[in-house]
Amino acid sequence: MNHFIMAFRLICALGLVVCFMCLSFIPAQAAPVTKDVAGSQDSPLLKRYEGSYIIGYEKKEYSDFMLPLSVPRAWNQAPEKKLALEGKHTRIIYVAPEGRSTLEVFRNYQQALKEKNFNVLFSCRKNECGKKDGLVMIRQWLYPQDNKLKNMGQVTEMAFSSPVDMRYLAAKVTGAVNAYVSIFVAKETFNHFDQTFSRAVVLLDIIEMKAMESKMIVVPARKMAREINEKGSFSLYGIYFDTDSSVVKAESAPTLNEIEKLLRENKNMKLFIVGHTDNQGAFDYNMTLSQKRGQAVMEALVKHHGINPERLKAYGVGMLSPKAANDTEQGRKKNRRVELVKQ
Repeated sequence: MNHFIMAFRLICALGLVVCFMCLSFIPAQAAPVTKDVAGSQDSPLLKRYEGSYIIGYEKKEYSDFMLPLSVPRAWNQAPEKKLALEGKHTRIIYVAPEGRSTLEVFRNYQQALKEKNFNVLFSCRKNECGKKDGLVMIRQWLYPQDNKLKNMGQVTEMAFSSPVDMRYLAAKVTGAVNAYVSIFVAKETFNHFDQTFSRAVVLLDIIEMKAMESKMIVVPARKMAREINEKGSFSLYGIYFDTDSSVVKAESAPTLNEIEKLLRENKNMKLFIVGHTDNQGAFDYNMTLSQKRGQAVMEALVKHHGINPERLKAYGVGMLSPKAANDTEQGRKKNRRVELVKQ
């Protein structure tokens, strides 16, 4: 009898240990979000869906963003159609009220865009946006590992871990403000966080187009000369073009003035003007675009700055001579440039 009692007690004790271990793996529960994360606010261009709260927020005065205009065919392939944008970038993650469907939230955003005269460039729904209910698009191109927000720690970081019933659109508005928006709405099924579980979550990116402030990138002629003489080349980031354009923008004037000064102070210097791109887009297209941009800079120096054309030659090498890996937006930004190379 004593052996029976001891065995029974041992089984009960083991059962308590197992129950304790199981409980330790139950996701921590937390109250729903009832206020925005500190320092966040709606964009003046597009308000939130009523009753939503901000769980992720970031604003950069000048950054770049790849706007998908088609669906990637695989996780490691870029969308065939896309726009490489630069300007003021605001990224917001909203969590919608409980019980609201992704369709209802998405339709409200569509209506708001229409009222503000946005033109939709591309949209998709559910599995149209990629295999496994759109994970290809969201994980690799809209919310990749190296570009996740962490305002509420893992709640924000993991906000789109298991999205279903997704909707996406890209739109543009022109006028007093030139801007693009990317809106991704999905129901989150990752059940570790009550704040997002089974709710519609919105990833909103707004890019207001503007040139980087000249004071940040205009380099004096003497520094150009020193680096060209020491290294044989100098990379320029103060020459501006619109996306997919080879027309030199007016904001490039301060840098062009310094190149003119460089050539007048170094009368025997001859230069190759070399256009560079990142690896986004077709190879032949980038090679042609980079050539046209190099040619455009050369023509601007000859026509508007009086430089002898015999001192300049224009070339384009596309993505063949990167400054950094093209795996991140920061790397691609470094690769989009015009380079002065000593002949």
